[in-house]
Amino acid sequence: MSVDALKPLDQVLTPDSRWTQGYNLTLEEHHAGIAEFELHTQVPEEVRQHFENARNTWLYAFFEYRLLSVSLLMLLVSCEAALKFRAKQEKRFKKNDGFQKLMNTAISERWLLDAHFSATLKIQAWRWERDRETAIDMDQPDPGPWKPSEDAQTIARWAAWFFPKLRNEAAHGGTFLHPNASRHFRVVSELINQLFPPT
Repeated sequence: MSVDALKPLDQVLTPDSRWTQGYNLTLEEHHAGIAEFELHTQVPEEVRQHFENARNTWLYAFFEYRLLSVSLLMLLVSCEAALKFRAKQEKRFKKNDGFQKLMNTAISERWLLDAHFSATLKIQAWRWERDRETAIDMDQPDPGPWKPSEDAQTIARWAAWFFPKLRNEAAHGGTFLHPNASRHFRVVSELINQLFPPT
């Protein structure tokens, strides 16, 4: 693996070629893609600041591609900060509770439900409609339109398993790059927004 050294001063604002060649992405498109992930105003300021740190680092990755790994770490920090804040609000936080324990608490307390994760809903709706069309084509009764389950926690449990592992890898010297950061930002932003529902 080659090292991406400190850029010369006269190249600081030169787009990293891995964006412009690999993805043919402009700075305007990059910014617009990041701007779509937001936290609502009920989310505490300290949590929102961690999330903004992640978004800004992702933005500047346009000029230094490897900042993506820093952005992802900051995103997971915002997730843990949100979980800790909510656990303290609910008097469910203990001094040594780490990311994994906080995620498990969010699952058991049902602070996180699949009905509030857009990616899950889209996949489930697509599968339902596909199976519905098949049933109709086979002259079987129409099962009707898809209705999301209010109780499911499939993606919530996946996040509870995956995000602490990913954060630990990043925090302990992992050198991963996830070029499609939008998937992680979508899940984390929707997770945090669930923790602090609008009143």
